[in-house]
Amino acid sequence: SILRDNLELVSVITGRAREQLNSDNFITCEITQQLFQGETMIYLNEVETTTDYHHILDENQGEIIEANQITAIYLSPQDPDYFVAGNHPVALYRYQLELLPLREE
Repeated sequence: SILRDNLELVSVITGRAREQLNSDNFITCEITQQLFQGETMIYLNEVETTTDYHHILDENQGEIIEANQITAIYLSPQDPDYFVAGNHPVALYRYQLELLPLREE
């Protein structure tokens, strides 16, 4: 991805896991290495995204999938605050997702 100021973001998934809780619920986790590269700098970090999916049959919308997602951002060893942060995320983001099938027009 190209971001503003000609900054390039390259994301590589380095780990993935999935657990099926029952026929309508499952959890996924992905570990991603992010490389931000500009003309004069390179920065790395690690992102862990955990998502809890629920399959629901809604009377009005039909089949939908709802999900709760948490994304944790970890510093790279090159960051001056890496040892202060330890193995703890420096940022957490929470999302609520609702996935609907595309309607044909």
